[in-house]
Amino acid sequence: MACCCTRILDLCSVTPCDSGRVVTGMQVTTPGTYTLVLDYLGVDVKIPVELEEGEALDFPAENLNEKYKYTGKIIGPDGQAFPVVSGEQEFDCISFQTRLSYQ
Repeated sequence: MACCCTRILDLCSVTPCDSGRVVTGMQVTTPGTYTLVLDYLGVDVKIPVELEEGEALDFPAENLNEKYKYTGKIIGPDGQAFPVVSGEQEFDCISFQTRLSYQ
C-alpha cells in the first residue's frame, strides 16, 4: 500500500482501545461506503464504514494493533481512491501511529 503513495498526511496517533477512531478531519459530501485500506506487514486490512452526507470521515480503530505505524488509502463509494484534504493541500494516503493504552 505505502509504495503507491505520493503524498501522505500524518494524522499523528490513535488509541485503538476505548473506542479509538481514525479521525481524518473531513466530512463526506457523498453518502455511501468508505473503506480505509491499511498496510499491515504486507497484508491489506480493510475497515469499511457507511456514512451519510455531512458525517465525519472517521474509522473505528478498536481492532488495530497497538504501537504500530499504519499507512493506507481511503476508497470512496465509487471504488476509487478518495483524496484527503487538509487546509489547501490534498493527500492520497494517510498514516498514523497507534498508541498503547493502559487500564
